[in-house]
Amino acid sequence: MRFTDGRQSVHDGGPWGEVRIVFLQYGSDPIVFFRSDSAIRPPDWLATPRAPEVSPDLRWYPIITQLQLAFDMAIALEVPIGHGHVYAHVDHIDPWLAITDPPGWTPERLQVLRDHFVTRQQAMTTQPGSSS
Repeated sequence: MRFTDGRQSVHDGGPWGEVRIVFLQYGSDPIVFFRSDSAIRPPDWLATPRAPEVSPDLRWYPIITQLQLAFDMAIALEVPIGHGHVYAHVDHIDPWLAITDPPGWTPERLQVLRDHFVTRQQAMTTQPGSSS
């Protein structure tokens, strides 16, 4: 089992087992990291090293942090693609490759696929009322 934000390699964890599982998660996604015990103990994602998009100024406070996380999950709907719970299309490619190992995907074909998703993503963000 591996974890990535789509920008980190999933191949740094040693040999794979018979079943390959990759979790795609952003450090700024409150839904992925939500834990009910955050009211009484600091969540793991606040430990060092933090994900690049988690502010070093963020501190844990009993009960208050839990309320902030719950509030964030309810209203943080308009975040940029690639942050929070709005996953960038291109960030799915490397995890997909790692678990499927599909034949015939040359670096050139993968770049065409990445460029396609980046173009689609850019078109989606320029449409009125669209964030994902």
